[in-house]
Amino acid sequence: MFKTTASFLFIGLLTLTSPLEASCGSASCPLDTRSSFAAEKGAVRLGYQFEFIDQDRPRIGTKKASVGEISGHHDEQRTINRAHLLTGSWDITDRWSLDLGLPFISRSHRHIHNHHDGDVLPEGWDFSGLGDLMVQARFAFLKPEENRRPTLSAILGGEFPTGKDEAPNADGDHADPGITPGSGSTDGIVGLAWLQHFSMPMWGGEYALMPLFFSVTYKANGEGHDDYRLGYQLTASAGATYPATPRLGLIGQVNLLVKGRDSAGMTSEEVEKTGGDYLYVSPGVLVRITDDLEWSTLIQIPVRQRVNEIQITSNYNLLARLSYKFRL
Repeated sequence: MFKTTASFLFIGLLTLTSPLEASCGSASCPLDTRSSFAAEKGAVRLGYQFEFIDQDRPRIGTKKASVGEISGHHDEQRTINRAHLLTGSWDITDRWSLDLGLPFISRSHRHIHNHHDGDVLPEGWDFSGLGDLMVQARFAFLKPEENRRPTLSAILGGEFPTGKDEAPNADGDHADPGITPGSGSTDGIVGLAWLQHFSMPMWGGEYALMPLFFSVTYKANGEGHDDYRLGYQLTASAGATYPATPRLGLIGQVNLLVKGRDSAGMTSEEVEKTGGDYLYVSPGVLVRITDDLEWSTLIQIPVRQRVNEIQITSNYNLLARLSYKFRL
C-alpha cells in the first residue's frame, strides 16, 4: 500500500515556467511543482500544462489604483496571458535529473499611448509564439535510503532564446520587450530544494506518505533585444500534497516571488514601473487517472502584491496540467 501511494505522490506536478514579467504585465504562475517528488532511476515524465492569468487591476505599491493614476508614456490597461507548456523530465540516476520545458504563449495587451504632442492613442497587441526553452539539472547531494528522511538537491539550469522577441501589431508598432513570447536573452538559474515524506492517515483510515518540500531559486537574466534586460527573479516555495485517497491528492503551496527592476538598455522603456514582490497561497487537487497518468489543477490567490510605481496585476492565476510517467 505504501509503495503504491508513494509512487502516486512522487509523480507530483511537473512544471517549468518561462517567466516573462515586466511593466506591461506579462506573467506566469510562480509555482514549484517539481520539488514534490524524488528522482527514480530510469523514470521519464511527459507533461502538458496550461496557465491563464488576466492582469486588469492597476496597483500603486500595495494599493489598488486606476489606469493612468501615475501617468507615463504608456498607461497599462490589461494583459491576458495564456501559456501552453510541454515538459519532460528524465531521472538519469536516483540522484541526477534533467528537466526541459518549452512554452507556446498567447498574449493580448492593451495600453494608452500618451504621445509627446498631446495625442492620446489606444494601442493593442494580440500575438502567439514559442517562448524560451528552459533546461534544468537537479542533483540530490543528500539522499538517504529511507525516504522519510530529508533529501536535499541542488538546481542548476538556464533559459535559452528560442522564442521570438519581436511582436508587431497591425499598425507595425512593436510590443514592449517585456511582453514578447521570447526575451532574446540567455539566463542562468540556481537553487536548492528540500523534500521529506511523512506518514499521514487518508480519509479511509489507512496511512500513506505525504511529501513536504521547500525550495528557493534565483534567476539572473541576460541582455535581450536592444540590450533590454529583465530584472532578477527570486522565488521561494513551500508545499505539500495530502493523500486524501489512493486516487486523490489535495495540494497546498505558499509562493513568494521577488522581482528586480528591468534595465532599459538601448530602449526608452519606463523600467521604473517594473519589479516588486508577490506572495500567494495556491490550493489545488491532483487526480490519479491510472497508475501512470495524472491530472491536476491549482488556483493561485494573491495575499500580498507590492509593485514599483504603478503596474497591472491579476486577481488570481489558474493552472491545469496532465502528466504521464513511464520507465526506460
